[in-house]
Amino acid sequence: MASYEDLQKKYQEFRVPQIAVYVAGKKLDLTRYHLVSATVDATAENEAAGVCELSFSGIFDAKNSEIDASLLGILEVNKSLEIRMGYSAPVCVFYGKIDTVNVDFSFGEEDGPSLRVGGIDAKGLLMKARQDESKNLESTKEVVQAILDGCKKDDAAKSVKVGALLQFETPLRQEKTSDFNFLCEVARLTNSRFFVSNGEIVFDNVLKSDSDRCVDLAWGKSLMRFTRTVDFSHQVYKVIVTGTKKEDSAALKGEATKAGVAGSGKLASAFFSKEKPETEIENALATSEKIAAAIAQAELDRIALDFVTCTGACIGLPDIEVGKWMKISGMGKYVDSTYFVYTVRHIFDSNGYITEFTLKSAKMPG
Repeated sequence: MASYEDLQKKYQEFRVPQIAVYVAGKKLDLTRYHLVSATVDATAENEAAGVCELSFSGIFDAKNSEIDASLLGILEVNKSLEIRMGYSAPVCVFYGKIDTVNVDFSFGEEDGPSLRVGGIDAKGLLMKARQDESKNLESTKEVVQAILDGCKKDDAAKSVKVGALLQFETPLRQEKTSDFNFLCEVARLTNSRFFVSNGEIVFDNVLKSDSDRCVDLAWGKSLMRFTRTVDFSHQVYKVIVTGTKKEDSAALKGEATKAGVAGSGKLASAFFSKEKPETEIENALATSEKIAAAIAQAELDRIALDFVTCTGACIGLPDIEVGKWMKISGMGKYVDSTYFVYTVRHIFDSNGYITEFTLKSAKMPG
C-alpha cells in the first residue's frame, strides 16, 4: 500500500504520463502510429470481463489511397495485447486478446479514416469455451485451476491465482454452458471473486480481509471527484439454504445472518427494525449443514457488498487495481473508510492520464 505522497515522489509529481502497447509480445512503435486514446476497463464483478479500446488516426495513405497495411497486419484479432500506463516506467494495466478491429471511413473526420481496436481479458476467452461433463477431480480448487490454466497456456493471461475453495461432496456438473458461466456459478457458491487484474486471473475470497490496500486517497488532496450512495433496497437480514443429506436424503438447512465482508462501520442488518427480510435458496450441492451454511454465507456476502457504492476519479494511477482495497479520507466519519475496489477505468488521451473507479462496501461508516 502506498500513500498519495509516496506516489508523487515515485512518479516525480506525475509529470509526463506515458503509455506503451505490446502486441504478441512486441512493442508497437507509437512514434510511427498515432495513438489518439486508450481506455482500459477492469472489473471485479464475477459476471463481467475486462475490456480495452485503442483509437488510432492518420492511418490512411491518401497518395496511394489505402490504409497503412503494416498497422493492420500487426493488430490482428486473437493476438495477445498488453497495455502499460504510468510515468517513467509504465506498468501493465491490461492483458488479454485483440477481439475487434474497426476501420471508420466516415466523412468529416479531420485526420481521415480512424482505427479502433478492442481487447478483452481472459474471461472473454472463457465465454467461448463450452463443456458438458462432470468434474470428477479431487477438489473444487483443482477443477477451477484446470480451467484457468488453459487461459495461461493460450497466452490470454500471465498468471493464475486460485485460493482455498469450499469442497463439495458431489461432483460439480458443467451442463451445456461455457467455462465462464460455470466458473461464475462456482464463484458464487464458494464466496469467491473471479476477476483479472493486470494479466493475473484471480479466483479467491478477497473480501474477508481489507489488508491488501493499493493506495490511500483524500478529498482536497488527491481526489478530483467522489460520490457515495447507500442503497438499502435489496438488503436482507438472513439467507437460508436448503438441501438433502447425501447418505439418507434427509432434509437439511444452513443459514447466515452476519455478512463476513471486511471494512468498518454498520452492516445493513443493523438498520432493520420489525421486518427482517429473508431469502431462501434450494441447492443440490448442499449435502451437509456445513456446506449449506457456507453457501448461505456466500450469498449474504454477495448481497451485502451492494450496500454502499462509491465512485471517484483521480490523476492517473496504475497502482489502483480491482480486487484490492482503498482507504478514503478527508470527508468525515460518515464517508471515510476502507472500500473494496470494484471497477477501474484508465483513460489516456490528449488531456492526459486519468483513473476512474467504483468502490463497494458491506458496511456504512459513521
